[in-house]
Amino acid sequence: MLSDFTIRQVEDEAVLQTVKYLDRRVFAEIFPDPEEAAYWYSFRRDHIPGVDELDNGSYVLGVFQPDGEICGFLWILHDEITESRSLAHILQIYVEARYRGLGIATTLIDRYLDT
Repeated sequence: MLSDFTIRQVEDEAVLQTVKYLDRRVFAEIFPDPEEAAYWYSFRRDHIPGVDELDNGSYVLGVFQPDGEICGFLWILHDEITESRSLAHILQIYVEARYRGLGIATTLIDRYLDT
């Protein structure tokens, strides 16, 4: 089943906007109260580069269905310590509900670690 999906780095602005939307939607899944979701989204996101700020350390791996639609992603923020060392912070890992339990999240992390 995993062979039906494609995993690749996301750099396309339209896809990054979809990732940004999905990232916000995760907070709505976790916090059913819209005000609470908005608070925590703001608390966790306002002080960091956005998912679409690739020049500021954001790195996104997307999982794509055979029709090309994104159905999951891994968002990592890199902090450069020295020219040859950096820290990677996992900010979000998301898989659409209908694809959960297939090992996609693990595959995303493994693929990232292989880069």
